[in-house]
Amino acid sequence: MAKEPFTLADFDLLKTIADQTASMLLNLQLAAHLREVKEAEAFQTISAFMMHDLKNLASSLSLTIQNLPVHFENADFRQDAIKIMEQGVTRINRMCNQLSALGKKIDLNLVEADLNHLVEDSAYCLNGSSKVKLVTDLQPLPRLKVDTEQIQKVMTNLILNANEAVRGTGEICVATGQRDGWVIFSVRDNGCGMSREFVEHSLFRPFKTTKKKGIGIGLYQSKMIVEAHKGRIEAETEEGRGSVFRVFLPLAGK
Repeated sequence: MAKEPFTLADFDLLKTIADQTASMLLNLQLAAHLREVKEAEAFQTISAFMMHDLKNLASSLSLTIQNLPVHFENADFRQDAIKIMEQGVTRINRMCNQLSALGKKIDLNLVEADLNHLVEDSAYCLNGSSKVKLVTDLQPLPRLKVDTEQIQKVMTNLILNANEAVRGTGEICVATGQRDGWVIFSVRDNGCGMSREFVEHSLFRPFKTTKKKGIGIGLYQSKMIVEAHKGRIEAETEEGRGSVFRVFLPLAGK
């Protein structure tokens, strides 16, 4: 049987098949590389969340320990200090148990709660700090369905951020109220503030921070938690004059 030579059309067909095969192999390689990159990014995010939560716990415990010699004779202070340490141990254990869930969508454990009580509990993170003037303005509020642990993370983060912004010597005002179907809590300080450039390009973005030793995950994590509650978080700031962060949580049915 005579063999027919390949025609130009045959060669074009073979070239097309080879190009498509090479393209498919390249896509598979790129997909595998992208998967590895995403896994590394997820691990980095999980690590950053853990480090940030542990850093907040360490800051709260550090403030308590620093003031322990000064206020040790005060029975109320000792009771608060014990409460802070117990809460710290509980949170560390809970974080370890939930480590595998940090890279996933935030799952809320909604319970009916008094937001003012959560604010008061969160204010313990500045327990005994003699240099910071902490002012509270808590208005009567309807009870909300929230994940109390997650919302307290947001409150604690905002209060500790304010404490760092005033460098331990200014004033922090924590307030609550309601307006137009929203329950609002805010944290205001008269500290260093943030630049307009940082607010426009970096605020609420991961791994962006104005702190020398910051991780840049706290506000990003707070925004995720608030948005998981169908709420929003806003900021007003002026460099050298302070900042105010407001968290809006919807009332039932909004």
